[in-house]
Amino acid sequence: MSELSVQGFDEGALADLLHEYFGVTADSLRPSATFDDLGLDSLGLMELAVALEDRSGVEMADQLADLTPASTLSEAARVIERAVTEGAGG
Repeated sequence: MSELSVQGFDEGALADLLHEYFGVTADSLRPSATFDDLGLDSLGLMELAVALEDRSGVEMADQLADLTPASTLSEAARVIERAVTEGAGG
């Protein structure tokens, strides 16, 4: 996954990124999993934000600030999709 699509960012796209960037196993990646479940702490979330910004070309640190280790992949995917869409002028 080299670039984030503005349309259709979902749990699957986030799961792919987490697997590729953090080495999270595929069987752990489900919509109800929290970042804490996956071993990502607040520093890991910052690294995720940087990876997302690099891949999308959209600054989204402010939008992602509400995500915590207790956030689920489903919640995070919605926040990220909104951030990418808004950042692309959508």
